[in-house]
Amino acid sequence: MLQIKNNIEITNNDIKYAENILLKKWESFDTERKDFIKNLDTIDLQAVPWSWKTTALLAKLLILGKKMPFPDGSGILVLSHTNTAVDEIKEKLWKIAPKLFEFPNFIWTIQEFVNTFLAKPYWVNYLGIRFQHIDTDYYENKIVKKFRKIYWDKDYDKVWNLFRFRHSKKSEKESSDPEEIKIICNKYIDDEVKWLFYDFLDNKIKIFWVDKAILVDKTNRKFQWLKKIVFDLLSEWIISYDYAYNLWFKYIRDYPKIIKILQNRFKFVFVDEMQDMDEKQNRILEKLFYKKKILNHCFQRIGDINQAIYSWKKISEKFYWKNIKNRKTLKIRGSHRLTQKVSKVVQNFWLNYVDITWKRKINGLDNRDISKKPMLLIYNNSHLNDSESSPIVEDNKILEKFSDIIKKKKDEWYFEGVEKIVSKAIIWNAKPQEKWFKIEQCRVKHYFYDYDNVWAKSKHKTWFEKEKDYLVYYDKEDKSYKSKYNNIVRLFLKILRKYDIKNDNEKYFNKISLLKYLQEEDLEKYKNFKEELFIFSKKLNSSNVDYIAWELDAFFERILEEIFGKKIILKIKDSKISTNINITDLSDKKNNIYTNNDIDVEVWTVHSVKWETHTCTLYMESSSNWYESREKIKYKSFLWEDFCWTPSHGKQAMKMLYVWLSRPTHLLCYAIHEDRYNELLEVAWWNESKIEKLWKICKL
Repeated sequence: MLQIKNNIEITNNDIKYAENILLKKWESFDTERKDFIKNLDTIDLQAVPWSWKTTALLAKLLILGKKMPFPDGSGILVLSHTNTAVDEIKEKLWKIAPKLFEFPNFIWTIQEFVNTFLAKPYWVNYLGIRFQHIDTDYYENKIVKKFRKIYWDKDYDKVWNLFRFRHSKKSEKESSDPEEIKIICNKYIDDEVKWLFYDFLDNKIKIFWVDKAILVDKTNRKFQWLKKIVFDLLSEWIISYDYAYNLWFKYIRDYPKIIKILQNRFKFVFVDEMQDMDEKQNRILEKLFYKKKILNHCFQRIGDINQAIYSWKKISEKFYWKNIKNRKTLKIRGSHRLTQKVSKVVQNFWLNYVDITWKRKINGLDNRDISKKPMLLIYNNSHLNDSESSPIVEDNKILEKFSDIIKKKKDEWYFEGVEKIVSKAIIWNAKPQEKWFKIEQCRVKHYFYDYDNVWAKSKHKTWFEKEKDYLVYYDKEDKSYKSKYNNIVRLFLKILRKYDIKNDNEKYFNKISLLKYLQEEDLEKYKNFKEELFIFSKKLNSSNVDYIAWELDAFFERILEEIFGKKIILKIKDSKISTNINITDLSDKKNNIYTNNDIDVEVWTVHSVKWETHTCTLYMESSSNWYESREKIKYKSFLWEDFCWTPSHGKQAMKMLYVWLSRPTHLLCYAIHEDRYNELLEVAWWNESKIEKLWKICKL
């Protein structure tokens, strides 16, 4: 059935045009996907993992882009939670539909949308401030440093006491040593202070992740000084991503006309990965674009609600993406990634019912031979690293078994047709145990002691507290040197900020403004600067960090003197990069990768692989006062399709496992301790055949 919106309709011929561009010769969109592509109403689209939902969205955008400009001059707004989906859209459509990336359209993340259309305009138009940095890491680090300078000062009413009373008892439970208690307490305080903000809506001092006021009395000296710390930071043009949302709600209250302005500009609004939007982001979208009386308006939310694993401090059991009465929901049930037997397992871990249909094909033929049962790898304490001081490499028994299985299947031609075998071991809790190494509370280092938590976090991180980290945590697989180059530039920018070196407009430099400044100052020096940075990038490796740091000291000093003058050098004479470098026992080994039998297994957290597709995936259960499998036993998802509700932890684990189970194309393994496997057997009335209906049992 054809639908017309703003005198625009999508026909079967339009879909055929998109298929020829986006799909392989033997592929085509089925009825479910065609129904979505043609639909131009305000709807929700619920899709299973790897259902081609984003491809269907690409087809719709490609077709709409061909029909632009629209008669009313309006545009298309496409938003996602992260850059992943945005990058995919740009990569696929940039060349063939360039109009989509021109005014009046906007294709970006929800965060960039808020920054561009809501937060920045409010500060520019109402407060006359242009923010230089919208960066949560940078904001948090700066506010903690400012707080530390004054927290014992009597003039500031010993503001530290406001936090100490809340955390002292908790710290005392973790240690009996007074000095250690103080360190632990300070860490808790720092973790809370970095979330401090002044709420412009109700003029209270609050904590972001709880949105609870800690000070409300404006005459209180602690209130006044904490407000001053926040405003000092804002006056330096630094703000966190989360603060941007607070500014938006202030903007919308003070200037409600912005709603109509945005509605008129964007008549077609598509939100991909909607399940990842948090409560604030969801409120923004509903406030702006969902009104029953908006005529000729298309607002479509697209995603998989069972993959909603993002929340503030933990994986929430709540769903912020909720069905609205009378809003139509379309569904795509067919998965093009999952094998038939893996599909049967995945659909048992839903919190919102899902029926996954197996639609996987290779070279146009049904891939029936590839379907193998997922494997339960049953281990005991002897297979784990149980020593903090002297870990033994051979103790990576579970990863060793996983790689052996991959090697065996590779030798059996199980991965025939796969260009590169991507194998990943995933864990939920990668948080290090700072005080003890209890095998009863299993975490990532029990499985793989060489796991580097800083490296894991650096995968998507662009700012580090320590200078040395810029020279250590780069993408070792990047053969183009881009990762090293960008890190060295960021290191230079950090030095400029550290010593308060600004441009002619009294603003801190970013990468673009720095290069532009150098180019305008001296074109020859600009070329030399880029050329030498590239040379440093080529030379840098894990065995020469100290030497490169020493060379960078001299290079940065020379550049600063040539560009900014000798007075700048006096500021930095006593602070060399190399004095902060103390790298020992660094080799050229790959970060967070276990290698055995020429099989590389990357070790990551579930959050870091959420959008990925792997050839082989291993999930290693971990403890956060409870285990994933133990939480599942209550409603038997490991055994069959029976389902019953469970407390908060169980719902969180269900979400996490649904995401993880749906990653692999070929091989799926789950590492479970024999104690918890025996509990699982007890639920199955000690009938292992019930478990074997879905899983292949492998005891280490």
